[in-house]
Amino acid sequence: DILDFERSCLPNIVCLHVIVALPEDKLLLTQRVKKNLDWEPGRWSPSFEEQMNSGRSVRPPDIDFFDTIKAALSEELGCEDARDIESIVTDTRVLSLTMDSNALILDVMAITRLSLPFADVLNHWELLARDGRLVELRRLLQVDWTIEAVAPILFGRAVVIGDTPIGADEWNMTARMRFLVALFHRFGTMETIAELRKWKAKNA
Repeated sequence: DILDFERSCLPNIVCLHVIVALPEDKLLLTQRVKKNLDWEPGRWSPSFEEQMNSGRSVRPPDIDFFDTIKAALSEELGCEDARDIESIVTDTRVLSLTMDSNALILDVMAITRLSLPFADVLNHWELLARDGRLVELRRLLQVDWTIEAVAPILFGRAVVIGDTPIGADEWNMTARMRFLVALFHRFGTMETIAELRKWKAKNA
């Protein structure tokens, strides 16, 4: 059993990295709080993280990756309200599995599409999220899910998103990989690489 850690062949926990796609081709950006976190405090990312749960002290055990994603949407963003969660999440896909060679953590990268616009996600996070506001997540932003908008981040440029300046060194250590995965998913691998090369040549 993958979640029975005492008998599992996995060396450590399973961690979901969930990219959130919003209406009108936007990606949700999250900034972790600067205190009380032992991993990437204060950093920005195009995803949020949630560990798979095998016990019952926090919530019922997760049966699969999708249980973890639904729990994270509720706990981190407060996106499970009176409506059924399936009416908020329009699509969820697992995009990749990788092993963190330092911590031996199985990292699962997924993307989930929400029907809620950014303003509603922001309201849910501020009012309903149990673990989100100021516990794990400090701020939320949205960015265009386009190569033109993401390319400066990938090439290590400082950017201004909305009214918020974000320096090249303010991103999570794997944020650029997550941006790339999101672009590959939407535009295709070779198409994304070709457009990024054009952007780099144009903005050298």
